[in-house]
Amino acid sequence: MDRDLPALSITLSEAEGFIDLGMLDEASNLLDALCDRDQIFAPVLELRLRILAAVELWDSVLQLTAGLLEQDFSDWFLFLYGARALRRLGKTDAARALLLAETLKKPILKKTAEAYFELASLEAEFGNEEEARSCLAAALALDPEYRAAARNDEDLRPLLDLVVQVDSEAEPPPPTPRF
Repeated sequence: MDRDLPALSITLSEAEGFIDLGMLDEASNLLDALCDRDQIFAPVLELRLRILAAVELWDSVLQLTAGLLEQDFSDWFLFLYGARALRRLGKTDAARALLLAETLKKPILKKTAEAYFELASLEAEFGNEEEARSCLAAALALDPEYRAAARNDEDLRPLLDLVVQVDSEAEPPPPTPRF
């Protein structure tokens, strides 16, 4: 039986809207109501990870991402959430290694502001200011909305001059991260 993509798309949009509004129980209930076949659909899994991350259940995020990766799921968002969970659990070396390794394997990660932002924060935490600046510049070039997140990221505070610079320029500096 084929997926009813229009109906699934509407459900996913509604769940995403609930998540954006902070109505996590409502989003979870919508996802729970999907049939078993749709429960393992990548967009459904991504929304589940967003819900778990929003309530900071990092062990659950890590468990879900690890389980999916063991089943040969390779959607790019799994690596981001896995790295974020590792970092929040104090395993920053593993988080950085995962993101750097997967970024080299998955060209899509090179096109996401979220991946660059996560790497910028990790590099800053490790004291690699030049690499952190490069990754942050790439994130801001892809999505200027990350300026606000950068201002609130404790590890990126030393790089706030870059955020201010991007605020005052029409075009951000070209990104030159090493990966």
